[in-house]
Amino acid sequence: MSSQQIEITSVTARSKINLTMSQLDLTYLHRVLPTSSDFSSARHLFVYVNKHSVKVSKFGNLMIMGTKSETTARKQLRKVARLIQTCDNRCTGITLSKVKICMMVGVARTGYSVSLQRLADSCDGTVLEPEIDLMCVRFSLPHGRAAVFQNGKVVIHAKSRVLLQLVLDYVLPLMQQSKTLMQ
Repeated sequence: MSSQQIEITSVTARSKINLTMSQLDLTYLHRVLPTSSDFSSARHLFVYVNKHSVKVSKFGNLMIMGTKSETTARKQLRKVARLIQTCDNRCTGITLSKVKICMMVGVARTGYSVSLQRLADSCDGTVLEPEIDLMCVRFSLPHGRAAVFQNGKVVIHAKSRVLLQLVLDYVLPLMQQSKTLMQ
């Protein structure tokens, strides 16, 4: 394991409300919950809780994106389930299934510059297309994805903290070989 710290920047999680009825009445919930002002969809709505937006489907699926930790994601999903339970008398017996973390985004800063062309040339399966995409080398690995930038920043997508660290541990030695002098 490397000693490099990963800062979690975003967590996406989902859960399901175990309904006692066939579907949630989204039209009613839209009127009584702190939701988006536009209710153009009959399939889902967005509930706002503590600066976070939770997508609620009529079948009871909940999804939250952009929290800074797994704990916050779990708390916010539970809070929305409780809000639904208290606002709609038909939902008094609902329960929330286990919260599943779908994706985590983390950032690690190495403190040194990297030659992106050298890094892309030395590794199979990498993508460097500066004329089409951001100026970074992209890795697609079995455990997740990473984008390495010239300033040494690494953005990692994986399903858990452990997998974030595995991806970083794979990419760091390759970055070390492609170090450049700071300018």
